[in-house]
Amino acid sequence: MHKSAFQTAITVQNAYRLSHNFFYLGCFYTIVLVIE
Repeated sequence: MHKSAFQTAITVQNAYRLSHNFFYLGCFYTIVLVIE
């Protein structure tokens, strides 16, 4: 029980980090497109 909850927390954290990375990548590409 405890292990599965811990695993779920890690999965959520990884997904959160991934979505953050995609968000920053999107902002970066938008800025690059606007500059060029």
